[in-house]
Amino acid sequence: ELAGALGVPVWRFGSRDWTQLGTGARPWFPTMRLFQPRPGEALDSIIGAIAEALRAMMPEPEPASEEKAAHEPEKPADFDALLNHAADLHRSGRTDEAEVAYRAAIAADPRREAPGHPDALHLLGLLMHQTGRNDDALTLIGEALRIDPAFPQAWNHLGLVHEMEKRHADSTFAFARALALHPAYPEALTHLGLVHQIGGRPAEGMRLHRRAIAIQPDHIPAHANLGHACELTGQTLEATGHYRRALALQPESAEANNNLATMATLANRLDEAKTHLRRALRVDPGFALAAWNLGLMDLTDGRIAEGWAGYSRRFSARQLQRARRIDRPVWMGEALQGRRLLVWSEQGVGDEILFASCFDALNGLDGPVTVECDRRLVSLFARSFPWVAVRAETADPAGRETIDPPDCDLQMPAGNLPALVRDRVARYPDRPAYLRPDSGLVTRWRERLAALPGLKVGLAWRSQIVTAQRAAAYTGLADWAALLDMPGVSVVMLQYGDCTAELARVETATRRLHRWDDLNLKDDFEGVSALIANLDLVISPATAVGELAGALGTPVWRLGTRDWTQIGTGVRPWFPAMRLIQPQDGQGLADAARRAVHALAALAPTG
Repeated sequence: ELAGALGVPVWRFGSRDWTQLGTGARPWFPTMRLFQPRPGEALDSIIGAIAEALRAMMPEPEPASEEKAAHEPEKPADFDALLNHAADLHRSGRTDEAEVAYRAAIAADPRREAPGHPDALHLLGLLMHQTGRNDDALTLIGEALRIDPAFPQAWNHLGLVHEMEKRHADSTFAFARALALHPAYPEALTHLGLVHQIGGRPAEGMRLHRRAIAIQPDHIPAHANLGHACELTGQTLEATGHYRRALALQPESAEANNNLATMATLANRLDEAKTHLRRALRVDPGFALAAWNLGLMDLTDGRIAEGWAGYSRRFSARQLQRARRIDRPVWMGEALQGRRLLVWSEQGVGDEILFASCFDALNGLDGPVTVECDRRLVSLFARSFPWVAVRAETADPAGRETIDPPDCDLQMPAGNLPALVRDRVARYPDRPAYLRPDSGLVTRWRERLAALPGLKVGLAWRSQIVTAQRAAAYTGLADWAALLDMPGVSVVMLQYGDCTAELARVETATRRLHRWDDLNLKDDFEGVSALIANLDLVISPATAVGELAGALGTPVWRLGTRDWTQIGTGVRPWFPAMRLIQPQDGQGLADAARRAVHALAALAPTG
């Protein structure tokens, strides 16, 4: 250690340990070179390697003649020096040069005899992962582990690559292997905890993050991940505390600023949220998640151009599905000139319906256009937008493309359309509807509903999945008891998913939601559209039901807080038939539900 600290070249022999920080060197001492036995070998196995390296440093005698020198083989490059150089380049962020250097080190040891060969493969694999080449990363790190299966850092990074590719079972196995080899490994603990919370097990995730912090109290990712787990479970004060601790440990952390912006937004401290987001982007101008979040806030405030620019970073932010990997240029609104355009679906069904409000811009283009959507929307979209070909999305559940080569010349996600054709509020068309239900089904449902007295009001009260994090955005059926008891109103159930327990608690002999067993409210969008088209009113929080009603032109009251889809206005200009009922300061959605019931009471017939 003293020699390394003095800058004297020093060769250290021994097994791999924590001081290497997952690298092939000991970065504390740039002049230190490591000689380490291969797995299963004793220390005496490297004496020969040390002697050979020492001989290589000795001056060689001059060749007897020029002819002899010409035929003498070139001395092989020094593997360890190449590896240390590559690691230095990697640490300094010079990734292109680091890749070349890692490959040179690997090539300098064709027999894979150098003790550091697994390090070279592992670190090159890590670099591949960091630069978005995960297939190459899996190959290289897997190769390192075949040579040295007892390599916890490689198992940990293999888990990260699998997790990035949404292979949760594989990532869980890899992190568990890292911990079996190194139980007090905070990185692997918090990474495994993150897998658990992504998989809907936040309590187990929190336990693992706390273990990581107990081992290393200043572990920034563990504090950030524990904060997120607390956020998921509605523990906002504790979440904020861990995010602040992460920021205190790393004041120039873009991620910590973004996380604190999220908590400030949830608390409706919007100016504070914007300050944190702008700080995050000053630290890291390429931080897509902060750019996307700031874009949503810009849209909310009516800063439309800036907002759509931030919104365009949504896939890089990694909060939504991964962007489709279609090997064709993205359409930017230019003339097609006969080229084929594919517009592909993104996010949830409600988002698909929202973005479909822009499909009028695809009419009259000078080339064929294909729109992909959720299979449940295909016939409804095909009828409503006859100027495009409509088909079900062609990516498989894992996100892989199934049409190779692509049958298009240009492509774009549907969420890019608003930036092209809705760049100011005046460009939102004032039309009653843009989706057309099946006329035969409309007639059938008109006949069915004729038997119901009074106003026919459709009700959805929540999303199918309500987590602690999202609970404030929805109501419970019990919040609507006054609506169910209101004279002159027949309430039609539009809530999809399993509602059995809620219905059992709220319904009585005289209080009932009307529903039909032959209508699948989740999957039969044609039937649901025809039903909604015959209703006098739909009431819903932020769900696909409300978006569908707005797209059909049925009057709809939407409960929820102000959001980006209002584009700085007091309405949602995508849906002229929609009215917003928003909780006032200090109120929740149950209060907004009471206001909606009070407003409806003034409209319901009393006779």
